Amino acid sequence: MKPTATILAAAIASILCGTAWAEPQKIRLASPAPGPAAINGFFARWAEDVTAASDATLTVEFVPGGVLGREGQLLDRVAAGLIEMAWDFQGYYPGKYPRSAVAEQPFQFETAEQGSVALQRVYEAGLLAGEYDDVKVVGLFTFPNASLMLKERLDDLAGLKGRKITAQNPTMQAAAEHLGGVALNLPIPDWYPSLDRGVIDGAIVTFTAVPAFRLNEVMTEFIDIRLGGNPGMFVMNRGAYDALPEKARAALDAHAGEMFARGMGKFLEKLNEKSKGLAAQGNNRVVTLDDATATEWQEKVAPLTEAWLARDPSHAAIRDAFLKEAGRDSD
Repeated sequence: MKPTATILAAAIASILCGTAWAEPQKIRLASPAPGPAAINGFFARWAEDVTAASDATLTVEFVPGGVLGREGQLLDRVAAGLIEMAWDFQGYYPGKYPRSAVAEQPFQFETAEQGSVALQRVYEAGLLAGEYDDVKVVGLFTFPNASLMLKERLDDLAGLKGRKITAQNPTMQAAAEHLGGVALNLPIPDWYPSLDRGVIDGAIVTFTAVPAFRLNEVMTEFIDIRLGGNPGMFVMNRGAYDALPEKARAALDAHAGEMFARGMGKFLEKLNEKSKGLAAQGNNRVVTLDDATATEWQEKVAPLTEAWLARDPSHAAIRDAFLKEAGRDSD
């Protein structure tokens, strides 16, 4: 057989066997978190695992550090097809995710794993209908409960009056108001300089943000209390997902849904505990409230959940389902 004929025959055989010389399809996974942030390590490993499981049909390129967009930008860029995949915070899109705000309510869950699995299951049960129609949901999750972090010491709740407090979602901003502070809305990358210059006096945020944004350098008081989760979404452009080869879709699906939510929740909970140690270094202190004081705080923020429940008739069923999946009973 002539060389040209040999090559042609080999090519035909390769195609017939379904192993044509196709390059792996490449998609980008964007993260808004600063490059050194620990959460980037989790997503980088996820990208590697899916790539390895795809049988050479897919390469997931992880792009951290907000290179492809900051918080509050990535969802729209994924929906528009400018980026194939990204994670972002629902709280940066006011009014778009009122049902998912169940995870933002104070004192709803203990650990990030419980909260993340509960939010994913509530979504899979169809109770968040309409909120994610513009994207393919890879997985939903929630960061550990937020705490109150301040530049200056707080001796009692009355001392919070007038202090300017920021947060990452409207529920936590409202919590700042209910506790006596003045709520301000700032993107989290702007917190460090704003604290340093005295533009704000503190924040309601999870401890996982401490190492990522070096908050221990500009705040000294960290009050450990369950002021609600900050839900996150890991999403993909629907067209990009549909265009994947079958093996690539299967690899992605096997690392999505509750498997992803549980893994992320466990990771974030471990990171949260580690971050508390960093927050307590030097002259800083991490404060755990006694039962009576914690009850006082809980009563102050209870109207937030009451208002959320009253906002839509569907919210009561969503909350009951969330609490059940998180291992708690509804009140």
